[in-house]
Amino acid sequence: MDNNQKRNIFILTSLAFLGSLGFGFIRIIIPIYVRYLGATGFQVGLLSSGFMLARAFAAVLFGKRSDVKGKRRFYIRIGISLTVVILLLYPVIPNYYWILIMRLLQGFLSGLTWPIAQTMLLESAQETKRATWLSIYFVVGRVGTIFANLSLGGLIYLLEKNLGITEQSTFNYFFVLAAFLFFVAFLESAGLKEIVSHPEESSKTSVTQGRLKVNHLFVFAFIVGFFLGTFNSIFIIYLKEGFNLSTGNVAYALFGAYLISFPFILSLSLFADRKGVDKVFHVILITMITLSLIIPGIKDLKLLVIMLGLIYAALNSFIPISRATVSHIKRKKSLGENIGKINAFQNTGQIIGPLIAGIVYDTLRNKLFSLTLFGILLFLAYVAWVISLIAQKRKAIHS
Repeated sequence: MDNNQKRNIFILTSLAFLGSLGFGFIRIIIPIYVRYLGATGFQVGLLSSGFMLARAFAAVLFGKRSDVKGKRRFYIRIGISLTVVILLLYPVIPNYYWILIMRLLQGFLSGLTWPIAQTMLLESAQETKRATWLSIYFVVGRVGTIFANLSLGGLIYLLEKNLGITEQSTFNYFFVLAAFLFFVAFLESAGLKEIVSHPEESSKTSVTQGRLKVNHLFVFAFIVGFFLGTFNSIFIIYLKEGFNLSTGNVAYALFGAYLISFPFILSLSLFADRKGVDKVFHVILITMITLSLIIPGIKDLKLLVIMLGLIYAALNSFIPISRATVSHIKRKKSLGENIGKINAFQNTGQIIGPLIAGIVYDTLRNKLFSLTLFGILLFLAYVAWVISLIAQKRKAIHS
């Protein structure tokens, strides 16, 4: 790699940390904040779904446009700068529908920024190490999320104690803090350089040997989105209300789960780069299916955090490995378009998942039964993929 490629990887990874740190505060606060404003479980899910709808639209719209030379850096900087403005506008009106509008705008800017950042990182990395570098990018982002989870409770306590304000009133300070972090990210993004070619790409890359088709990836990304959307919205209020936790303790529980997931994410990505992704995808999908059936029945908080860490490991391993894979099996000249598409499929799942989960949360005794439904759907998709693998092997034998 040349100096520009190395610089890009460093800066983009740093942006992932700053962005995830800022979003880490907001992700926990927003579902709880709107519950204080009287939102139903369905309305909480709608916030996440609206965010992802706008994100999916932007990912497709700008993914292809970013393939034009010189546009990736421009779109990343525009997205980050406008996000600063949106974060400062959140606390202006304490009303659910205002928050929903801000969430839609934030989702659009997220779709403009982060899929293109992933594309730029893939362009800057050696082809034989793409899954590893993208996993490091996501893991560093998760470190930002973990730091937000770890510090949120303490910061809320200090604000309540020193300023004599309610928990709800402390939330406004975190919108401002998140805006400051994104402003720092905007300044740092000035150092990004456009990458014109892939001089170190090699034909020795271990990929899917043609067995994992892009259509399978899109279907799996769609269903994975169901889980991600639910864990980022309904699951947060389940932890708070189901176990009677403070907002700070919800953050600590999520911190523990992320901490458990880290070693598995990096290990799976390294294995995918060295041995190919087929076996890794079997492990990831079977893990998600199994845990989606187990988690809804868990009543012990410690056990739930452990299981949550394991399913986080599967979900957060799927994301970088699937992006690296689609960069190999689709046309390289359309890398931004392809990354935008797989993000859009995942985001579409993140639209539908929280809506279903919100209805289940409002109506059924088992508040997390939606995870079981998503697990069954993922099982059916997995069986269809296995059948296609068997058919391909038989065809190869007879040809």
